[in-house]
Amino acid sequence: MFEAQVAYYLNKYLGKYLQGLDADSLRISVWRGDVELRNLSLRPEALQDLDLPVTVKAGLLGRLTLKVPWTALGRQPVVVEFDRLYLLACPRHLEQPAQGAKVDLTQYEAEVAEGELTAKRQRVLAAETQWLQELRAKMALKAQQLQLQQQQGQGGTPKKAGGGGGGGLFNINFQALIHTILGNLQLRLTNVHIRYEDSRSLPGQLLSGGLLLGSMSAHTMDEKGREAFVTTDVLNLLRKAVVLQDFGMYFDVGSPFLEPPHDWASLSAREWDMLLSPARHAPAATGDVGGGGGDSGGGTQYRHHFLLLPISGQMNYVRRSTKFLTTRQSSDGTDDDGGGGRPPRQEGRIALRALSLALSREQYVGARALLEALDGYTANAPYRAMRPHCRPTSGADARVWWRYAFFAVQKQLRLQRGGSCSWSQLQTACRLRKKYIPAYARCLTAAAAAGAPSTAGTGATIAS
Repeated sequence: MFEAQVAYYLNKYLGKYLQGLDADSLRISVWRGDVELRNLSLRPEALQDLDLPVTVKAGLLGRLTLKVPWTALGRQPVVVEFDRLYLLACPRHLEQPAQGAKVDLTQYEAEVAEGELTAKRQRVLAAETQWLQELRAKMALKAQQLQLQQQQGQGGTPKKAGGGGGGGLFNINFQALIHTILGNLQLRLTNVHIRYEDSRSLPGQLLSGGLLLGSMSAHTMDEKGREAFVTTDVLNLLRKAVVLQDFGMYFDVGSPFLEPPHDWASLSAREWDMLLSPARHAPAATGDVGGGGGDSGGGTQYRHHFLLLPISGQMNYVRRSTKFLTTRQSSDGTDDDGGGGRPPRQEGRIALRALSLALSREQYVGARALLEALDGYTANAPYRAMRPHCRPTSGADARVWWRYAFFAVQKQLRLQRGGSCSWSQLQTACRLRKKYIPAYARCLTAAAAAGAPSTAGTGATIAS
């Protein structure tokens, strides 16, 4: 009875990231019990919701598997597996004012007003769409509950008094089943490589960084730390074990970018593995390509400067709800392990086999350039839509840019205090900016002078 809901949520949360999801085929696959999707491309707008100055240049999800034990639902876990998740990101290309372009002040003000109105409409439409989708899902779920109640009544199942002929007891059992399924959900993630390439943040240098993950699995455990299927208070007292294998991060300065043999969109699964398989980017890695579709030898072995050398370990996580803590304290004042005192609401214990960090001077300079670019993008994000499409020259263009400054300060004050903006407030903002720019320039000059004598590369390594 949950097929429609499972297919709905899969399409809702994965559809905006993956291309090629068919809602009807997905519903049929869920009904059969096993969903297996292969070689799905990532959408270019997959990172748009994060509002970062990056976009997806190319991406692939090699395999998505969902195993639902319909005949033993509530007694066996639902398993979700992701294998071979490759993502290549690059800086977002922002629109630059054209040389010699002219913008009329009246036209500019109309465009800003239209942009603000369009943004409001989009926010309202998104909220209404989400509300309608959730309402449809709830109505479908209630219809299935009612149908199952009628089937139980026709089959001679005795009904309890109250709550509309046993509906209250059915709803309680149904809610407990949902909690059991969610609390025992198992997640497996293997062969992940997320890479970023940037040729603009640090002039004259190519910057690239990546995150590698061999595998990660999460499962429910009992009070003794053993893998188990828990049916009692599973969400009030949630115990999870996360096992991590070969998780690492690298950051290269001056290394060449990855070059595919042809267009990214037409790469085969084998070619994706040759370029982005974690086994080919791990330090001193040998053996064939992971991910179930790889190559048994040969190919390029990539070398990187690792900030975090690949590590492995396990984290045990415990989350106690307010209801559980209140009940436990009122009963005997002891925690779930028999100790005295009030236990913490959330608790995590991490055990790592080894931890090795390294940072060179070149990596530090490159990382600072990336962070400054991100900071500049974030600071300008609220005003980017109203930025004039012309150069700040004299005459009419100058009037447009002064109007842009007024709109920006007005929006800033509205975001901070919810009030309007006057010309006196705009003058105050201009005076502060005139003081700020020379002070910031002196700060940069002093920092550059202080770091000039130290030109040799330095490094630091911490190992435990």
